[in-house]
Parts: sequence; structure tokens; C-alpha cells
Amino acid sequence: MKRWLKRCLQTGMRSDVAWKIAQHFPVRGINTARKVVLANRLIRQFDGQAVVQAGPFQGLIYPTLHANGSELLPKLFGTYESELHGAIRAARTESFDHIVDIGCAEGYYAVGLARLFPAAKVVAFDISDRARELCRAMAAANGTTNVEVRAACTKDDLRRLAGPGRHLVISDCEGFERRLFDGEIARQLAESFVIIEMHDHEDPTTSAALTAWFRQTHRVEIISSIPDRVKASQYQSAAVEGRDLIEKEAAFAERRGDTPTLWLVGVPHSLRRSGTRLRTFAPPSLAIDGTGRIARPSS
Repeated sequence: MKRWLKRCLQTGMRSDVAWKIAQHFPVRGINTARKVVLANRLIRQFDGQAVVQAGPFQGLIYPTLHANGSELLPKLFGTYESELHGAIRAARTESFDHIVDIGCAEGYYAVGLARLFPAAKVVAFDISDRARELCRAMAAANGTTNVEVRAACTKDDLRRLAGPGRHLVISDCEGFERRLFDGEIARQLAESFVIIEMHDHEDPTTSAALTAWFRQTHRVEIISSIPDRVKASQYQSAAVEGRDLIEKEAAFAERRGDTPTLWLVGVPHSLRRSGTRLRTFAPPSLAIDGTGRIARPSS
């Protein structure tokens, strides 16, 4: 019965007229159905292959319209995890020997960073066969020959990859970070940028432990995710121009739930001593316009 009702709602909500009428009635599920329909409509506009429109990975080719374990549209619009854009801009002032992406999914960060740092060797890890297949396909589509895709990442992998030199480590491994990182690994990464998504719902000690370890060698900032409804109210795109807040949320929502996501961004203390200018990583209010640029929304 629930599946039948869901199909009926999604079919009915394909009509803009039906939506304008239905939104005046407190029928549970109508907003959700409308978001699904609009999201699918927007995805179909990319017609099989897509290019990221804005953000630090603007121009990144998606050979298939599939995101592994996350929402696709924010990645295509370039607003995905915009909370981290400041950290990525800061990292771009450096050069790296290795870039390590733990939990690479379809390759958004691994291949995106490979394009930004063509001289670095990018090693992308994921335990999912499908994710590794998609990441290799994305690397091939973008001509990034500096990407190597592997399965599970271990402490020994980190020790080998984080040898002498400067590296960038980005991690989203769904709670495994609490076991993968420790004080010894943090010290070995003393000269490296780190961006770690922390999953305290898997282990409530995660953020406190990682912060304590990395503060010994890094300037640490903890960044919290922006709610989907806030992103929908601030971001702009020609694709959803004139649409209401519910429909804009369909385009920009990352669906992280009620609990904010926390990221640890660690910048080596040595950069202070070398005079490198450090940034505050809190994201500005962003808008994405029809030209593919990200800018502050007009007041």
C-alpha cells in the first residue's frame, strides 16, 4: 500500500499545476514526492554524461550519472560539501607528493584533486567494488593518469604513503576513521594536510580523539555541515530559478539527517613557521549562477 501511494504521489507531482494545488493540503509525503520528481527531472537534463558546473572541481566529467553513497545533484552543481571549499582553496597553495582519498566512492574528490594536482600521485581507496569501478571510469574519462584505485586502506598503507614529503589526506570512511587514525599516524602526517569526516554516531569518542591527536602537530578546525534548508535558501541556479524552497532543496540537498556532519581540517604547524597564510575555513554564503560561477547571493 505504501509503495503504491508513493508511486501515485510521484506520478501526480510531475504536473506543476498539481503541485501548486497539493501544496495547500497537509498531506504527508507530498513534499518528499515532489523533491524526488524534480531531482530526477534535473538529472535527466544532463543527458547521460555531465560536467561539474562550479566549485573547486568545475569541469570534472561524470561519465555516468551515478554517485556512490551520496546525492548526485549537489556534486554536478558544484555545491557538494561547500563547507570544505575554503580548505581545498588553502590546500591549492601547496604542492603534494601523494594525495590519499580514503572512501573515494565514484571519484569526486580523488579525480577532482588529481586534476588540480597533476604532479601528485593520487591513491584512492574504497571497499566497494562498484565504487572502485566508477572511480576508475571517472579517472579515464578525465584523462587523469595519476590516479591509482585500491581496496581497503590500512594503517600500513598510510605509513607507506605518508613518508617524507608533504601529502594531502582526505577521509570519509563511515566510522572506520576512529580505528584507522591514531596518535602515531597523526605524528607521521605532521607535514600533511588532512580533511577527515568524523562519524560520531558510529563512535561518540571519534571527534574528541582525532582532535586531540592532530592538535599536537596541526592547526585544527572543526567544520559543521550546513542544513539542507539553509543551502536551498542561499544557493541559486538557473536550473531552479523561480522555484520554491522545497524544489530548490531537491537540487542542493545532501540529506545528512538531523545531526550535523563534522569535519576535522588539519593544517601543519610548520606552515605557520614558513609564513604561509592560513585561512578561516568557514564557508561564505554561496550562490551558483547560470554561468557556473559561485558567488555571494545578491542582498
